[in-house]
Amino acid sequence: MPSPVGHTLIASAFWLAWCLPRSWTFQSLIHDLRPHLPLFALCVFICNAPDLDYLVGIGGNMNHTHHWYTHTVGWALLLASGCFLFGRFRNRQLPAYTWWILAAMSISHLAADALCMDHSQPQGIMALWPINDRFLYNESITVFLNLEKDTWSDIISLHNTQAILLEVAILGPLPIIAMIIKSHQSKKSKESA
Repeated sequence: MPSPVGHTLIASAFWLAWCLPRSWTFQSLIHDLRPHLPLFALCVFICNAPDLDYLVGIGGNMNHTHHWYTHTVGWALLLASGCFLFGRFRNRQLPAYTWWILAAMSISHLAADALCMDHSQPQGIMALWPINDRFLYNESITVFLNLEKDTWSDIISLHNTQAILLEVAILGPLPIIAMIIKSHQSKKSKESA
């Protein structure tokens, strides 16, 4: 499954697409985004939250419960709903479309994991729970390398470094693409004005 680096690059793309003003410039980038840093932390949390199941395996088999209930559409929608309700409690003006953004971020974790080579048992993710508890995996559509994580010594390895570099090469452009799309939206809105 992709590392937290890969999931955080996805979170960065969502955050930039959501928070970056259409009229951004490189000079104003830091100023424009600074007020949205807490939202960045939320995006990173949501995109990485399914991997909280690793905590159960600390000190033993880290894959023991990985890919189970936290890697499902049910969990993703529950997480998005919980975050949305918390946000709505804090700000009654929070737009309803925010739930869809949160759900997309949460489901992005499942999509990235589904595109990863998986050598651990059970292979794949239980994506369709609670409707179906079958693990889904298709080796022919892998994009990312698996991470070695059976023991702590596996985590720091050349293989995992290569896997993370591949994630950066594939997912690194996503935040840049989000920024380009926002800048083109800005140009279109100026032309139509």
